Amino acid sequence: MNHQRWFILSSVLAVCLVVSVAAGYVYFSRSSVKSFVLEWSAAEQEIVNGTLRMEFTFEWQNESLSITVKINDDEYDMQDMLGFVFDRNGNGTIDLYHKDTPYVFTANNWTWYNVALRFDGCLVLPKDLPLPSPYHTCVFIEGTGYLFNISIPKSELANVKADVVHIFFGDVTNIPPWLDDWVSSQIEGWQ
Repeated sequence: MNHQRWFILSSVLAVCLVVSVAAGYVYFSRSSVKSFVLEWSAAEQEIVNGTLRMEFTFEWQNESLSITVKINDDEYDMQDMLGFVFDRNGNGTIDLYHKDTPYVFTANNWTWYNVALRFDGCLVLPKDLPLPSPYHTCVFIEGTGYLFNISIPKSELANVKADVVHIFFGDVTNIPPWLDDWVSSQIEGWQ
């Protein structure tokens, strides 16, 4: 009789272990953290000698979307800028011009408002001056490049339907800010 109880007890424990491991796998595989890497060769850009690399991490937190971006730019310019265009009007696509209200974050922790997205992926800056950013901080680490930490309130992204975001990085070397070189792409699956 003891042998039979031992077999039943060990079988129940084995089933519980399998269920808990499976539940843990499902929980952690649905992580709200999404990471992406984009690269442009030396032939595709003039921002750095060699390959320009941008690493993105998107994470939904309680009241905001947290975005961390590492860019291996080799020189600091306070007006270098990182831009995002989300489907903010909720029509399921990234629209040109002002329709989806692009975000633009500069290396000196300012932001541009009233920005437009051109057909070629470049962002068009307004004549207005940028203002201190409530959304991000940026630091430049010699030998590593930029580190942008961005926090966008969930309420500003409430209507987003498309799981795609247009990204832009502009390297500025002249004042007023003329974009001497820039890259852009789209990231799918960021949500």
